[in-house]
Amino acid sequence: MSLAAYDIDGTLARSGGPLGERKPIPKVVEQLKRDKAKGDVAYVTNRPKRLEALTREWLKKRRLPDGRLMMAADMDTMKSKQKNLDKLKPDVMYENDKRIVRGVKGHEVKHIDEIKKNAFGVEID
Repeated sequence: MSLAAYDIDGTLARSGGPLGERKPIPKVVEQLKRDKAKGDVAYVTNRPKRLEALTREWLKKRRLPDGRLMMAADMDTMKSKQKNLDKLKPDVMYENDKRIVRGVKGHEVKHIDEIKKNAFGVEID
């Protein structure tokens, strides 16, 4: 069984505005649902632990698939993401932060542009 992990802010949800009101990015949600149909999904965010209840409510309100939620354990976003991925061991991680895409070691991390482009390389959203 496969496991796909998704960042939330800027990846699954648009950045900006209050956390609880951010809109999902349709193409990424479609990919998330395809991944869930093939296996498991998880959410790996750099939001601090104190925002866990708000984050769970956001996922539930948007009827996103059930999956493990991993919050930041460290203020260093790279270190926190690396630790959480090392624990989770996903087959793939989708992320919007190019620094994390390039910097995470030992895991396949894809930039969301790979999801948001059509067959002709044109970004759709």
